[in-house]
Amino acid sequence: MVLENKLQTQAHPRSGAPGPMSDNPADMSADDQALAAEFDVLAKRAGLAVPENRKPAMLKGFKDLKKMTALMRQPRTAADEPAGTYVIQTVTRSL
Repeated sequence: MVLENKLQTQAHPRSGAPGPMSDNPADMSADDQALAAEFDVLAKRAGLAVPENRKPAMLKGFKDLKKMTALMRQPRTAADEPAGTYVIQTVTRSL
């Protein structure tokens, strides 16, 4: 997917977080404009009124959410799942 490739190329070198999106629509790439349009549609469908001064931050979060969703929708093996073990003393200490 083009958006995922773009996110990977714009990632912060240390944290891997996606790079900042511009507040100016003229400076936004086609992918960022499409993402902003998708966010607007979803927000409208959910009945959300996002103030213009908060929209850039919301778009950054939405961009990261899309990136994480793509990572979660990959096949995983049993080795990728947590063990789900516990210590019996922590479970029964209130008894």
